[in-house]
Amino acid sequence: MSPKKPLFECPFCLELNMNSSTLRKADLKRHFKSFHHTDAQWLCPVRSCGMSFDWQKALDHHLKDVHGDTQHSSEEAKVKLCPQVVFGCGFINCKLVLEASSEDDADKKATEYFNHVINHFEDNLSNREWSHSARIRNLMRQKAVEGHWKDRKKRVAGPQDLEWQSHTSTVLRKLLETRHFSDVESLITWAVRLGSKP
Repeated sequence: MSPKKPLFECPFCLELNMNSSTLRKADLKRHFKSFHHTDAQWLCPVRSCGMSFDWQKALDHHLKDVHGDTQHSSEEAKVKLCPQVVFGCGFINCKLVLEASSEDDADKKATEYFNHVINHFEDNLSNREWSHSARIRNLMRQKAVEGHWKDRKKRVAGPQDLEWQSHTSTVLRKLLETRHFSDVESLITWAVRLGSKP
C-alpha cells in the first residue's frame, strides 16, 4: 500500500467555515491567487445582512444557504477594492507581516506571502495552528499602525485579550490589507471593539 498523499487545506477558506483542499502545493498556490487575491469583495444584497465575501461563489453559497435566495445576481454585488499591499500570516506562532512598497509591488509580495504560508505546511503545521486573530494581529504590526497598536493600552479602555471573528472583521482586515485608512486612532478603537468578547 502506498502512503496517503498529504492534503493541503486552504486556511483562508477555513476562516469562513468552508473546506477547500488540494493534493499539490501548486494547486493550492493557484487557489490562493484565484480566490484570495482578487482585490474585490462581494456584498450580500439582502437588506440588514451586511456580510461580505472575498469571492463570488462564497456569496452564491451564502445567498442560497442562509437566505434561500437564488434571484439576486452575485456579479452585481461585486465591489472593486484597492489592491492588497499588506499580508499578515495567520499561523499562531508566526509574526510575519509583508508590506509592498507600492501597488506595483503587490503581486510580488502576494507570491512571497503565499509561498510563506505553503512553507508552513511543509514544516508539518496544519490549519489547527491557523487563526484569523493571529492574521489580524500581524496586520496590526504594519509600519503605519504598529506604534499606535502597542500604545493601545494607554489610549483605549477595555480588555486587551482580543479575538476577532472572520464574519465580523472582514472590513477591518481589508482596510489593513489595503492600507486604506487615514485615522489610525479610530481604526484601533474599532479593532479593539470588534475583538472584545461580548
